[in-house]
Amino acid sequence: MRRPWILAAYALLYGLMINHIDVLTELHRVPGYHLWLAGMYLAPYIPPALLRALRPADALAYAAVTSLVNDLLWGPYAAALGRTIDLLEWYAYQFGEMEATVWWSFDAGFAEIPVSSGLMAVSIFVRAYGLMLYAAWKKWCAEPAGG
Repeated sequence: MRRPWILAAYALLYGLMINHIDVLTELHRVPGYHLWLAGMYLAPYIPPALLRALRPADALAYAAVTSLVNDLLWGPYAAALGRTIDLLEWYAYQFGEMEATVWWSFDAGFAEIPVSSGLMAVSIFVRAYGLMLYAAWKKWCAEPAGG
């Protein structure tokens, strides 16, 4: 991919679009919603990966960016659309400051997993750290100029 910034910008905008769906619809009440959501994070990157225009690992990385946008900007997006949200409390939850407090459950359809503030933070930091490691690995493995 010659211009990865285009896909990075798309991943950001796509994450905001998913926030829009998340905030304005009742889809989160459908059984298996979070599996559907994970599929939606990855869906736009599958065709280019199948056509070998995008490495599968890059597709996963862009899906991770989309999921982080959803997790990190849902609160401000919902507030901008008129929901009453205490953003300081919301971010405290996202980043593990509320430890064992559970606000929601991961709905896989066949099971529900309570997501504590601490688990949410681990999820966010693992994805962010994974993206940083992947970017460093790609840079380290890149061919030298003129090679």
